[in-house]
Amino acid sequence: MPPPPPGGYPTPPPIPQFPLAPQFPEAPRPGSTPIDFAAMGAGGFVPQQPPRRGPRPVWLAIFIVAVLAGVGLITYGIVDLVRANNAVVDHAVARGPTNGELTTVQFVATKAQRYTVYVIIHSSDSNLRESVISDTACSIRFADGTTASITGSRQSTASTVGSVSSIGSFDAPEGKVAIRCDQGILGGVDFIVSPGSVDIFGGIGLVFGGVGALAVAVFALIKTFSKRRRGQNQGVVWVPR
Repeated sequence: MPPPPPGGYPTPPPIPQFPLAPQFPEAPRPGSTPIDFAAMGAGGFVPQQPPRRGPRPVWLAIFIVAVLAGVGLITYGIVDLVRANNAVVDHAVARGPTNGELTTVQFVATKAQRYTVYVIIHSSDSNLRESVISDTACSIRFADGTTASITGSRQSTASTVGSVSSIGSFDAPEGKVAIRCDQGILGGVDFIVSPGSVDIFGGIGLVFGGVGALAVAVFALIKTFSKRRRGQNQGVVWVPR
């Protein structure tokens, strides 16, 4: 590097100074308000909890209607089944024992029609009831000399209403009818003969419909008080310290 000239290096000329461009405050966006952080002081952002939601009125109304419908259907179905049971017993034209006594009972058929034989079983044991029904056999003799026989095990489906269960049905001509039934499973079981057949499907259908309505009521109750789903924006709020 060469030595400096005598008297040193000359002073460089001053750098020209240019005036700065005027600074203008940023205009706020439409619908927004500038935040004065100085006035806010020290603080922090905390999560803002969503407002609590009360019961949903639509689901609450569905719940009330479903409960009323379910209770009404079940109640009416039970009443219908009890009425059917009473009709079988009240309209019986003959009654006799089934405990090996081979007692023959008679009645008069005022016209040619179908009759149904039932056994009265005072037990809540369903397996015992099925055994008695399957073991019961009846012999029928008509006024014209013809005969018929029915067995509980041969019927497709036993109709049970309360303590009364069907054994089978037979068509009787007009005139006297003699019948006897026997089973060896349970003592104290009587049989009865009633015209026609019992209709229990209406009452059972009402009960099942009521149960379905109560299931809808439970679902509506859950939806009525269900919480806000996860993932929704809860937001934040500034809290001064």
